Amino acid sequence: MNFSQVNFGYFALKFYGIFISLAFILASWYYFRRLSEQGFSKDFFLHHYWRWLLGGILLGRLFSVLLDATIFDRFGLMSFFAFWDGEINFWGALLGFLLTMFLDLKREGKAVGPWLDAGMLPMLLAAMIADWGAFLTGKIYGIETTLPWGVQYETFGVEILNPVHPVTLYAFGAHLILWWWVKEHEGRWQKSPGVLSLKTLLYFLVIEFVLEFLVGNAMKELYGLNFNQYLSVFVAFLVLYWLYGDRRFSSAVGRRIRRKKTE
Repeated sequence: MNFSQVNFGYFALKFYGIFISLAFILASWYYFRRLSEQGFSKDFFLHHYWRWLLGGILLGRLFSVLLDATIFDRFGLMSFFAFWDGEINFWGALLGFLLTMFLDLKREGKAVGPWLDAGMLPMLLAAMIADWGAFLTGKIYGIETTLPWGVQYETFGVEILNPVHPVTLYAFGAHLILWWWVKEHEGRWQKSPGVLSLKTLLYFLVIEFVLEFLVGNAMKELYGLNFNQYLSVFVAFLVLYWLYGDRRFSSAVGRRIRRKKTE
């Protein structure tokens, strides 16, 4: 297996970046389709989605350069805008997308929960495409293993020459199960918008936290955990608080939904 890229002089297009772009495009199309089917405002989506996407790209890129300063080695400060190389941090992109989306919805007086719930399946679709991209290119690989399904990469981007855990295939399987769970439970919390998305995010965080222990090219660790794991724990505590600890949040959501129809 070969981690490959197309070079045009100083310009290099990594195939993992193509997978990430494909994930964004298909997830965006799927999100628009679900919103249309559920009666959301298509005009609002078309006028604001580019802002949410831009917010995700910029914050995801910022996270990447803060965690890996070597990104600047190629083009200097202009490297920040070299999005085509695939170095966009997932958590930064998700946070930027959700934050920009939240601000736009609040400014227009729209309920946030229904929009988040409708976006869970598209988010998982993007994650599964990214899983396959990371597996096929070796962007993310596992620790050494003697198990018969171990994968051996032959590329300079993978430092382990022996068979490794196909950790991104594990992630794909877990995300696929979570996808099925969301499909089965979409109608369960219709009177409590936001609960489905919070629970989905919580399970997603648990998957990411556990699989990080099997990642062979994980970030540097501090007390046995890396940055992604600490971030997962932090966000998980926030989600748990919003789900079970902040009664005012739950009551406000309920009152808002009873007061106005989902837009």
